[in-house]
Amino acid sequence: MKNDDTSILPLARVIIIDDDADIARSLARIILYSDDKKENRLCRPTWVTNEEDFMHEFEVEEPDLVIIDLKLNEKIDPDSTKGGYSILQFIENNSNAASIIYSSQAEELDKNKALTHGADDYLTKPQEPELIIKRVHSLLTNRRIFSSSNSAGIIDNIGPWEFTTGNRYIKNVSGQSKRLSISEYKFLELAFASKNNFVPESIAYKEIFGEHKAYDSRLANLVYRLRKKLESEHLIISIRDNGYRLAKY
Repeated sequence: MKNDDTSILPLARVIIIDDDADIARSLARIILYSDDKKENRLCRPTWVTNEEDFMHEFEVEEPDLVIIDLKLNEKIDPDSTKGGYSILQFIENNSNAASIIYSSQAEELDKNKALTHGADDYLTKPQEPELIIKRVHSLLTNRRIFSSSNSAGIIDNIGPWEFTTGNRYIKNVSGQSKRLSISEYKFLELAFASKNNFVPESIAYKEIFGEHKAYDSRLANLVYRLRKKLESEHLIISIRDNGYRLAKY
C-alpha cells in the first residue's frame, strides 16, 4: 500500500517505509506541510508499507532521504532479524541517500547499532513534529551541500586514510575503502576546513545537526563511530568541554 503527493515539485524526494500505514501517512503529512506555503516546501514525501513497494519507488526515482521503521516486518514475522536493517544495507550499497531510523526502540544499544549500520539519525516513536521537521531539514541541507560542493576533489589525509571532498568514501594506502554517513562526512569536512583542524562542539551541532549545542550523546556517538571506522582511537582528539581536533600524522 502506498500513497504520494505529486502536486508538489520535488526539491528533495523522501521515502517513508513503515508497516503501520497510519504512522507512515502521518509522517508524510508532517513533512509535506512543514511549510505553510507550497513554494517554500522542501520535499515531496512518499510512503510505503513493505520492501517490495520501497524497491519500486526507489527504482522510479532515487530518494534523497529514507525514513525507516527499524522493526519493519515484525508483524508478519516476529522472529525476523532483518527488518529496517535490510533497507539500511540496501541504501549503503546502492545510494547516496541519507537515512533516519524512526523506531519505538528507545535503548541506547538499539540507537548505536542502527547508527553503526549506516543510519544518519535516529528518532524514537512517538516524536514531536517540530523535531522531526528539524532533523529532516538538517539532513537534507547537509546532503545538498555535499552534492553541490564547489570544493569537490580536494584531498586531505587523516592517518593512513584519504578523505576527498565530494566523496563519501575514505580509502587507505592498501586500497581499502569505507563509506561515510552524511554526518560523518560533514564532521571531517568541517575539521579539515577549520583552523588547526579543530571543531568546537557548538559549531559541530549547528552545522551537522542544525541545532544549538545540546547536552546529549549524538556528537560523542558520531565521533565514536568515526574512530571505529578509522580503526584508531587517536586520530580524533577530544578537547574536554570544548570540541574535537584531528591528530597530526
